[in-house]
Amino acid sequence: MSKTIKKYCRRETLAFAILGFAVIAFAVMFLSSTPGSASVKPTMSTPIISCGGSGQDYLDINVTAGSPTGAPAGFTIQWQTTGDYNHFGWPANSSCPPDINGVPTCGESFCTASFSGNASSSNYNLAAGQPVTVRIGDLMLDNGVSTD
Repeated sequence: MSKTIKKYCRRETLAFAILGFAVIAFAVMFLSSTPGSASVKPTMSTPIISCGGSGQDYLDINVTAGSPTGAPAGFTIQWQTTGDYNHFGWPANSSCPPDINGVPTCGESFCTASFSGNASSSNYNLAAGQPVTVRIGDLMLDNGVSTD
């Protein structure tokens, strides 16, 4: 009877060891995965910009979406005159709120134009390497464009 009990205990110990190993392996896999890691969006790749031409009242800017992400939701361009840049620098907050003393944090020339890739019939949902030219000075008649 003693041999039977020892044999049973060894079998039970082995079963518990296998079960314990399986539980630990499952816990390690479950706890080491990042919550929502399947839905983490990559940082947008840096686009390439260049001057496409200019006139008395406009500036054409060529924007080529970076690789590998492209610019599926579009992009934003900000600009200001050299004089305002020399006086104020580049604003830390693009909405240009006054500082605690009520002094403006950017000049009147500071502008923002957003080119949405999500708007209906938008030209700004860019795949990696896809170029588009935007004309600063003639933005109002294009779907997906908003300005401040």
